Amino acid sequence: MSILEGQDPTGPAKSKLSKREILRGHQTFSHILSKGRETAGNHLRAYALATDSKLNAGVSVRIGFAVTRRVRSAVLRNRVRRMMREAYRKSKATWIGSAKERGQFWRIIVMYRGDDVRAIKKLKYLDIERDMQQILKKVVGSP
Repeated sequence: MSILEGQDPTGPAKSKLSKREILRGHQTFSHILSKGRETAGNHLRAYALATDSKLNAGVSVRIGFAVTRRVRSAVLRNRVRRMMREAYRKSKATWIGSAKERGQFWRIIVMYRGDDVRAIKKLKYLDIERDMQQILKKVVGSP
């Protein structure tokens, strides 16, 4: 089946990030940044806040992605954000399953730590993926 015949090129629908899973809004981000527990990797920093199921819209893990505007180029900010989303999306089933087993509900914000343009241009997807795995392991726990 080809893409023209309706096959999803990104893979199974389970791995797609739904709107309910993504955090948005200034107030939500501010609350998590002020009350959440900080965890850091080499390139990423995460703030995680345990919450109840009502605030999480029934989803075990809700996540937001951010890159500081000190990275002046919108193209580079969006590139880093896309890599973070993809790294999370590829392993989200494992981490959501782990949180569900433990009856946990999390709100997580993942931020890129640097602002050096040359460092961002050299940044590889595997670096982001390694950091994302490390951060999610610290926050949610081992699957």
